[in-house]
Amino acid sequence: MPSTQMLQYLSRVDIQTSGVVRLGILTNGVKWRLYFQGALSVSEEYLEIDLAKALGLPGYDLDLVERTDERLTQAHALKLFYLLFGKQAFLQIDGKRTFHDIARDSGKIWEEQVTRDLSTLVFGDLFPKLVSAVAKHDAQRPSPMDAQYLDDVRQSALILLYRLLFVVYAEDRDLLPDAEEPYKSYSLTAMRLDIAEQRARARVFSQTAATYWPKLLAVFKVIAEGDDSLGVPPYNGGLFAKESAPVLERISLPDALIADLIFGLSHRIEDGEARYINYRDLSVQQLGTVYERTLEYSLREMDGAVVVDADDAARHSSGSYYRPTAL
Repeated sequence: MPSTQMLQYLSRVDIQTSGVVRLGILTNGVKWRLYFQGALSVSEEYLEIDLAKALGLPGYDLDLVERTDERLTQAHALKLFYLLFGKQAFLQIDGKRTFHDIARDSGKIWEEQVTRDLSTLVFGDLFPKLVSAVAKHDAQRPSPMDAQYLDDVRQSALILLYRLLFVVYAEDRDLLPDAEEPYKSYSLTAMRLDIAEQRARARVFSQTAATYWPKLLAVFKVIAEGDDSLGVPPYNGGLFAKESAPVLERISLPDALIADLIFGLSHRIEDGEARYINYRDLSVQQLGTVYERTLEYSLREMDGAVVVDADDAARHSSGSYYRPTAL
């Protein structure tokens, strides 16, 4: 495969030039990729521009996700292509740094900002709402709630959050065919765009009716078991297995909660506006950071409801917990 050859060439030239040459261009004439030997995952973390879309050629339109950002026009994409693949981008302009070096540093800052914003939203709003709703809508919750049940609720909320993160990442990275029917109509991307559109129209989501929840369960089932008719093979691992979160199998969460959850995970505030997050631009490590920070939170019962332990929340907010990157 051409991409495999590129990885081999980059590895070889990196050694032969003592790290001076670490970039490689791969193209079929339509899609142009820029690979960087210093990436954590060289095979996955590449920059790609669809030149046919940038030129506005017939049959090459921006996809649904790309259209969510009004700043991403065909003219803008063409400028990016010229800027990133032009000769000047590969020449040193700041000591030993090139434009690509500066752009990568800026990209890392953006990733950190998005991760921080997502973490703040998850810990301060989404996770507390989710654990409360899971227990509230569980007809089998014990009274009083014991430690085992609270742990089951916590585990269920964590699994639901990570399932959602997995799916949006897989769809945005084209690991799931969300741009093509018939899966497109079932996809989480379709739900993300629908919820954003309804919110823009100031629609009120029901606090009792559940129309998004069965759609989510259907997507999870397709991923867990595979569906040839939708073009989705089964994915290994227990994340989507029913037995991994039995509480989720017996509850139904209302549209208002699911809309808040999906919209929150899909947008961040920039310049006072909610901007769509394309998870294609985030690394697995960044997503892992968001997820891992929830693992140390515990729950407790207060006035018949489940809440996040205030002491745990305070310690996390104050930075009492710290995990070095190396770990």
